[in-house]
Amino acid sequence: MFSVESQASLSDIFQKDIFGKGPVKIMDNLWAQEIDADSHIKNYQNEIRKKILDMYGFEQVPEEI
Repeated sequence: MFSVESQASLSDIFQKDIFGKGPVKIMDNLWAQEIDADSHIKNYQNEIRKKILDMYGFEQVPEEI
């Protein structure tokens, strides 16, 4: 079971802080994961920025990009 809900619903349901921590064992045969979507998006954007800088040799990513 996993959630991308912006509110910590699985943490609330299981009364356990699982937000952004990857798969967390709740009990035998039950794991839950609450994905920190904002963090994943920021990491992805940073990867793309780095690729643009490396590929084109820019000092910084142009504003229009």
